Amino acid sequence: MAERHPDIVAVRDSKDRTGAALIFAPQAWMIFLSATRSAGITPDRDGTGLRLS
Repeated sequence: MAERHPDIVAVRDSKDRTGAALIFAPQAWMIFLSATRSAGITPDRDGTGLRLS
């Protein structure tokens, strides 16, 4: 069952739904996204992973 938690962002590998999740506070998540974009890492077009630009 899914639960809503407005104070966290949880990310899990879509290919391993029973695996561990990365959990971020919303501000830390935005910093993480900004850092990955700055490093040239972007989501694949099909949304199944990350790729270097």
